[in-house]
Amino acid sequence: VHIATPDPLGHAAQGWAVARNIPVVCSFHTRYNRYLRYYGLHIILPWYWHQLRKFHAKCVCTLPPSEAVAAELRGHGTERVAIW
Repeated sequence: VHIATPDPLGHAAQGWAVARNIPVVCSFHTRYNRYLRYYGLHIILPWYWHQLRKFHAKCVCTLPPSEAVAAELRGHGTERVAIW
């Protein structure tokens, strides 16, 4: 199963796949952390990164579009990151 966004549908798809032992691959495109900073919501960035780590920990691989984004994900504790 490929999940593009950790939104409610993404969480539901992940839960469905994990319950059936089907591997989940997640792509990572939108840097929501930048939006949070732009809108003055930087105070919730630790929560954001925590939730993102929890979500991506259930994926066999997280696929960002560039090394810069991969490094940012790794720097915030996301494991099993590979560029696609």
